[in-house]
Amino acid sequence: MTDLASLDAELERERRSIAMLSPRSPLSREKALELIERCQAAIRSARAAK
Repeated sequence: MTDLASLDAELERERRSIAMLSPRSPLSREKALELIERCQAAIRSARAAK
């Protein structure tokens, strides 16, 4: 597995965990999910550029 694939898999696990956060969590669930999705998009772009 490449470093990008490992990072992508880890981000997906974290995205699923964050999606289950309570709405009262100090971390905005929506902001965290948005950040992870942007990271995943960057990884897909990097893979496509190879």
